[in-house]
Amino acid sequence: MKTKQFFLSIALLMCIPFVANAQMYIDSLGIVQVGNYVHDIYGTLGPDYKDTTIVLSIKGNGNNWSNGKISFGDAYYNLNMNVSVGELGNNGGIYGDDTDILWLHGKSGIFYTSSNRAQDTIFYYVPDLFNNFHFNCNVLASNIALASDSRFKTDITPLESSLQTITSLTPVSYKLLPRFSTETIDIPTAGLSDKDLRDIEYFNNLHKNQQPDGPHFGFIAQEVKDIYPELVHTDKDGYMYIDYIGMIPLLVNAIGELNEQIEELKAENSELNQAVINAQLPAVDDNNQPSQIADNFLRNALYQNRPNPFSSSTSITMSLRSDVTQAVVYIFDMQGSLLKTIPVNDRGNVSVTIDGGDLNAGMFIYTLIADGKEIASKRMILTK
Repeated sequence: MKTKQFFLSIALLMCIPFVANAQMYIDSLGIVQVGNYVHDIYGTLGPDYKDTTIVLSIKGNGNNWSNGKISFGDAYYNLNMNVSVGELGNNGGIYGDDTDILWLHGKSGIFYTSSNRAQDTIFYYVPDLFNNFHFNCNVLASNIALASDSRFKTDITPLESSLQTITSLTPVSYKLLPRFSTETIDIPTAGLSDKDLRDIEYFNNLHKNQQPDGPHFGFIAQEVKDIYPELVHTDKDGYMYIDYIGMIPLLVNAIGELNEQIEELKAENSELNQAVINAQLPAVDDNNQPSQIADNFLRNALYQNRPNPFSSSTSITMSLRSDVTQAVVYIFDMQGSLLKTIPVNDRGNVSVTIDGGDLNAGMFIYTLIADGKEIASKRMILTK
């Protein structure tokens, strides 16, 4: 009996140092605490450097035991580099590995999900998938800047005509399909706590209420790929994505082309306006030579006399190109008899005057003949 008590006493004494130095506690509520609120986790620093908030300390091998990591799964060359969370080392800088930078490491990628289902992945990065960071949600940011320094680039070539191709795309409005599965999670509920049941109900309602967002405005990737394959990226499953930022230079180039066309139209319009002005004068220049600008836009025409009816006199206006060699205005009565012949020697917009005293009251027909061709005929009325 005494021997048994002796060994029990020895066992209790051996446990005392471990209990005294233990850094893990379980309180009366079952909460696990790792570390000591008042313990100097650095060991060599003074009391002014005690951290009274850390309850879990992962010591590393750097300065003040920094660069610690928590690893999951198998090790990679004994460095625990497959999947780990820790402090990023700075390769032996002045402060050792004490960078105070969070290091989230996944050798094969990183996934962020809202549940254990692949459909509920919020974003992910897998190096083998074309080195793309995928987001399955809207991304809001104050600004996004892309690498565009000329020192990053090679084979720089100015864009050629893009107006015709960019305008051949068909802009559309659309709504995206739900990003998450709308199916409810069928999980056996036997033996689950009230909290577990509430969580299942929450996710089921969340999936049911997922609605397509939008409308959005854009293009169909398949159509864009036919015209600009460089702007379309295809993932391993065959789904296509459009580089809308890459379209900006094409749009700017197309705007430049439109601006050139506008300037050309302005020049043509200015020339036309000048031609109209010139056409109001005889179609000759200062050297009494035909005005080429006027001729480009002037046509042979006969206009209605003014005033009409008239009693004393009236004016008949007409337009004649400079290349007309002979022009005559003939005046006929309503029976077709020729009453008056008026040669027209000027060119451009010209007029002849009819004196009412040369004719009797009545209705007459006047006709413009240019180089033997009838240009037009109109009626005028003389009253006394």
